[in-house]
Amino acid sequence: MTTLKTKNKIVSSIINEGLNLKKMALTHSLRNYQSELEAFEKKYKMKSKIFVKKFENGILGDEASWFEWLFIYRAMQKTEEKLKLLKTIKL
Repeated sequence: MTTLKTKNKIVSSIINEGLNLKKMALTHSLRNYQSELEAFEKKYKMKSKIFVKKFENGILGDEASWFEWLFIYRAMQKTEEKLKLLKTIKL
């Protein structure tokens, strides 16, 4: 856990508000990515983790939608990492 120390309550309040806004934005993005991934999984009848393994092993070829799916999957992973990190910050 990361702890930020500040004696000024106004500064702490501003930082907390900023962190909370960022958490909300990341949560919103995460929901959108999850929804998009579900659409790909339904369309191609394959879970995203399986898709990524197949794509990275060259089994699927180079169709444009594969790259879009991979981008969304990686973006979701990065968003999850950022959200997890933000949740560790305490003032």
